[in-house]
Amino acid sequence: MKGIVPALTPIAVCGFKGSGKNTVCSLLDKILRRKWYETQTVAFANPIKEVVCDAFNLISDEEYDLFKRSEFNILNRTVEGRHLLRSFGMLMRHYDDMQFIKYVEQRIRMYPNKITLI
Repeated sequence: MKGIVPALTPIAVCGFKGSGKNTVCSLLDKILRRKWYETQTVAFANPIKEVVCDAFNLISDEEYDLFKRSEFNILNRTVEGRHLLRSFGMLMRHYDDMQFIKYVEQRIRMYPNKITLI
């Protein structure tokens, strides 16, 4: 059909924490850009990252990565940063259990001419 631009198929990368998902997406991004494709990288956890960065005044990706790898003393109990992130995520899902899926879907629709790396 004339005038309709089909959305490019997203590429999803999955794996356990620390398995290299971001590294794979970064490599795919470089390869695709060399072939003149526009890309965007989106993570289901991006909304959690935004909330935590705002709440704890984390400015860079390095500060966020350090936060999630740190331990905190809360009410005389040691809590891992990753556990805090998971707790934020669960609270957010309690509000709307589809919000992370909606976020990724919205990003794909927002940029139909880009290949979305998830």
